[in-house]
Amino acid sequence: MKKSDTPIQHTDRWSAERLLGLELQSSNDLVASIIGGLPVECLKTCAANCGLAVEGLASIVGLNPAKLARRRAKGRLTSAESDHLVSLANTIACAMNLFSGDKETAAEWFITPSPALGNITPLQMTRTHTGCRAVETAIGRLEHGVFS
Repeated sequence: MKKSDTPIQHTDRWSAERLLGLELQSSNDLVASIIGGLPVECLKTCAANCGLAVEGLASIVGLNPAKLARRRAKGRLTSAESDHLVSLANTIACAMNLFSGDKETAAEWFITPSPALGNITPLQMTRTHTGCRAVETAIGRLEHGVFS
């Protein structure tokens, strides 16, 4: 491992890498994977691990059905799609950890309008990186007992 590589921590907690089915040695490996485009299979793996529909996750990262079909044929997502998918997976991992790994409860929470998010579903908020951060902030508030 190079001195600049940051090791990825492996625990029982969910992470973006675990949700996506990636086995990486460092955060540098994750960045390189994003730049090269993640395998489209990561989308299916994430959906299976979190209990949300592939098509719903694909839509969030900007893939309509025709574009998703093209990515499946090519086998890879673009760098921008990969980056958004990793951001989305990180947010989903935060929710799954909030609910102690219960994917059904986390999935239900993701599709239920949240007063903390202006009565928008957390899933709708994750259409942008900024929205992902807003959902993660709301999760952090819930973890600390702040229910506003």
